[in-house]
Amino acid sequence: MRITNFKTYTVAEPLQDPVEISFMNQKGSFDTVQFTKYKDTEYSFKTSLYGSNGANKAYAVSSTQTVTYYSPYLDEATYRWLIVDLLHSPAIYIDGKYVKKVDHSEKYENSQDLYTIELTVSPEYEQNYISL
Repeated sequence: MRITNFKTYTVAEPLQDPVEISFMNQKGSFDTVQFTKYKDTEYSFKTSLYGSNGANKAYAVSSTQTVTYYSPYLDEATYRWLIVDLLHSPAIYIDGKYVKKVDHSEKYENSQDLYTIELTVSPEYEQNYISL
């Protein structure tokens, strides 16, 4: 008689509406990882003025958009892999669209021995300039 036991461990809850991040790894092929859909979007605007004696008029307005995505909790092996490959990748795609990496930050949760990564990107090709 053979008895088999199965144990299931839930490391993290399934992500609600995850975002897929594909990136070129060090070997030149692509890997994909899921970050939570939770994100922060920030816009900044710049206005160019002309004129003198307090009669300045705007002649151009440009804007930039950045989006910060947050990873779920990561174990140390996954965290180290993403630091080496994702954060140093020359090509990053989010939901199939090419983006530029603007910034990143990492956080360590000492009580749970887990890590998180915040990845800030901006769209590569953005129509964001108005001129008169």
